[in-house]
Amino acid sequence: HRKRIIMPGLALVIGGIAALYIGPPVMFGALFWFSFAMILATTGFSILTININLIGGFWSGNTKTRIAISSWREGFGLIGLLTAAITPSVLGLRFPDHITFPLLFGLFFILICVGYALFMKFLSEHASLSSKTGAASNFAFISILIKRDPAFFVICFISYFAASVPAAITLFFIRDYLNAENYAGLFLALYFISGAVFIGAWSNLARRYGGWRTWLFAHLLTIVTFGWAAFLTPNDIIAYAAICILSGTALGADLAFPPALLAARIDRSARRDDATQYYAALSFLPKFALALAAFGTLVTLDIFGFNAGSENSPEALRVLLVCYAIIPCIIKAVSAMLISNMIIKEGPRDENFKGGTPNGTTHVS
Repeated sequence: HRKRIIMPGLALVIGGIAALYIGPPVMFGALFWFSFAMILATTGFSILTININLIGGFWSGNTKTRIAISSWREGFGLIGLLTAAITPSVLGLRFPDHITFPLLFGLFFILICVGYALFMKFLSEHASLSSKTGAASNFAFISILIKRDPAFFVICFISYFAASVPAAITLFFIRDYLNAENYAGLFLALYFISGAVFIGAWSNLARRYGGWRTWLFAHLLTIVTFGWAAFLTPNDIIAYAAICILSGTALGADLAFPPALLAARIDRSARRDDATQYYAALSFLPKFALALAAFGTLVTLDIFGFNAGSENSPEALRVLLVCYAIIPCIIKAVSAMLISNMIIKEGPRDENFKGGTPNGTTHVS
């Protein structure tokens, strides 16, 4: 029922974005309307991304090709993210807000309809990728997280959590610690552009060294990068720009490898009949990690008296630095150790990520 599932997902995304950009009717409060619109948009987004990730995961039985597919998909996703982030500012230079946001919605609506048409055409041409799946409850993905392949999902969650901690407080760090608020857009652009540019390099490395080993190398790069961030002082703009480039480079691996590696594990465990639930589980993890990271970091900063956009004590700024740079290194190191253990435990099987073809998979030329 994949084609019928995608349609309501598309409707929810369009409805949610329309509600955000057009604004609340007079009878609704802004906070209620914002929450309602975000629920619609993020629910629809999850439906669409779960299905897109699933298709990418089974596009090819050759694992190195699958990793390349995931890498290119995430690379184009980062380009789309940058375009979406820049477009409101560009339109805002020429039009007032009450015109800018309806124009932005019109552009979004056209693009997502084109994307939907292309995706439906792709599914029609490759019907085997939209094969029937076994019946499952709405929360079957929780059982998969806990029972089916917990070691893999624990690694993914810890890796996502390590990335979510600094993501939740990046703007605080830039504004209140570095005193570089005017450069925030540049820093974020460097981060995402480097992720998009280097995502193909991770695919090439995976062909030579294997998926797990390459992802481990990306972990080590992240640890070194954020270890450097721990030594930054206010106004270290050039050093932080370099950190954004290096950490953005590692971002490509964190985006591309989990869905590609998951597909191979589903192949080996012969549970492709409920593969959608596996990708639902993988889609759930970064959202859950970001929620926990935001809650934990914001509460911690509040306990130590940090006030965003205000004068803060040296102690509060040190806590901000620790939360942004040191804690993610520790968490990422735990994830790296678990990956090392996975490589040791499944050494011969990891060789499959250099291009082996698991039995029983579908090839699409």
